[in-house]
Amino acid sequence: MPITPADISLYGLDEDLSIYLKKLDAAQAFCQIRRDIDRKATSLKTLTPALFSKHRKADQFRRNVELAVKGDRRGQVLSDLILKSMVIRTDHFLNFFILGCFTLTEATYKKLEDNGLVDNFAEFYLHVIKEFDIYPKLREKLLDIMMDTCKKNTSKTSNVLLGMYHCAQVD
Repeated sequence: MPITPADISLYGLDEDLSIYLKKLDAAQAFCQIRRDIDRKATSLKTLTPALFSKHRKADQFRRNVELAVKGDRRGQVLSDLILKSMVIRTDHFLNFFILGCFTLTEATYKKLEDNGLVDNFAEFYLHVIKEFDIYPKLREKLLDIMMDTCKKNTSKTSNVLLGMYHCAQVD
């Protein structure tokens, strides 16, 4: 079987070994993050607001929304999701943003940073995440947290989120 261009790229046949190993490390890091995203998307389908409130996830979610609207470096990863996903239907865009805020931890961000994935994360994320549902009462609670945070922290990002929220309410 002949070697294809995809094989050459996959196995790093045309690259210096050190560069190839860095790419492998980055791919492995993203694979781990992707698995976590998939698990979180699945859990959002059945997680109730009561259980959500009992976990540290409520504080993490609120903090991530705040970081995104304030423009913090870690929040920039989430802000990029907003800017790069304007073509997605509003209701699904909000779910994608919720999942991002639900998933991103300090450890995840560090993994992205250590592997040079911060600037490309939004594009990678939007390629792998498919439409998914969130338990309706939990979604309401998460949207309330988002809107509350946006109203308290006026910025370009908060204005976009508020606009998307209002568009989704009209749909």
